[in-house]
Amino acid sequence: MLSALLVLWLSWSQRKPHCRRDNKPAATHPIASFWTAAQMLEHPGEAPAAQAVMQAVETVCQAGIKNPDMGGTATTQQVTDAVAFTILQKVTALESIG
Repeated sequence: MLSALLVLWLSWSQRKPHCRRDNKPAATHPIASFWTAAQMLEHPGEAPAAQAVMQAVETVCQAGIKNPDMGGTATTQQVTDAVAFTILQKVTALESIG
């Protein structure tokens, strides 16, 4: 449940506008945000949830869904949505098992 809430928060945080000092929009790097989220989950002992987040990031990157700075063409929102969808699939599968 904690990981599902974290995914929802990350999805929302990627959608809100971010501005630099020059008032131009600044993109949040979604892979860095998910990596940070995984570390935040590990700290209180949520290692399985942290692993699910990192596995989702790896799955999405291996599928070629990456930001331009990582050699891809996807937007911040596309990467965020892909990782969030992958995590939610894992969470749903785990909840149906146990």
